[in-house]
Amino acid sequence: MLVSKLRKEKMEEEVKCKREESYECLRSYKLASREIADKYRYETEKRFERENVSRTHRTLESIWGSFKSIVTETTRNVCGSYKKTNKRKQTSWWTSEIKYQVKIKKDKWKQYLSHKTVEKYGQYKQQRKVVKELIQREKRKKWEEFGEKMEKDHKSNQKLFYRVLKNARKTPRNDNVLIKDKDGNLLKEDTAIMERWRGYFDDLLNEEGFERDVEQEIGETQELSEEEEGISMEELKKAINTLKNGKAAGCDRITA
Repeated sequence: MLVSKLRKEKMEEEVKCKREESYECLRSYKLASREIADKYRYETEKRFERENVSRTHRTLESIWGSFKSIVTETTRNVCGSYKKTNKRKQTSWWTSEIKYQVKIKKDKWKQYLSHKTVEKYGQYKQQRKVVKELIQREKRKKWEEFGEKMEKDHKSNQKLFYRVLKNARKTPRNDNVLIKDKDGNLLKEDTAIMERWRGYFDDLLNEEGFERDVEQEIGETQELSEEEEGISMEELKKAINTLKNGKAAGCDRITA
């Protein structure tokens, strides 16, 4: 019999796509600092004043493009940016010294496998102990630095603060959804659960007032489109105040 190993070659398009999975993220969270926010406001207003001079006879798309470029470029210059990729991030405590000591430990282990003597195994155990103590010391140092940073900046960067708390949670989440019937009895069979969902949506979408509410909403939308009223400054401020900070930016890279 013949045994062989096969290696699947990746397509050139697939490799190129994975290479281009990095994108730019603006450090907009720095705007929480009053000094940086004042600088950002000054630079933005100065650029908008120059832009308004040549704003006549322009399409809405070109105006939006100018607005987007002003906001993103000013944020990049004032706050900075960084490249984000889907690659696995290295731990903060992994230093060049630890890397060097781990390499020595691997060499000691290979030497022991080659000779199988008590002396070689003792050298390997000693080096293993050195690596373990070094890793523990670096971990403790990094955690202390991180704790001081979180205590100092937990108000200015709450997104990072709660992300760390979420990642540090040890208890597994229970994503099992319990479905009950109309009488409050727990359903266990898949067919009964699917039938309950069918009945729920049937009652939800076939109520008498559902069609009436839809017709009323369509009528109100048509009335607003017929009036063609502009957006007032108060409505704009109210809409902006309802936005939540910390949400991911869209394709335009502009956060709240």
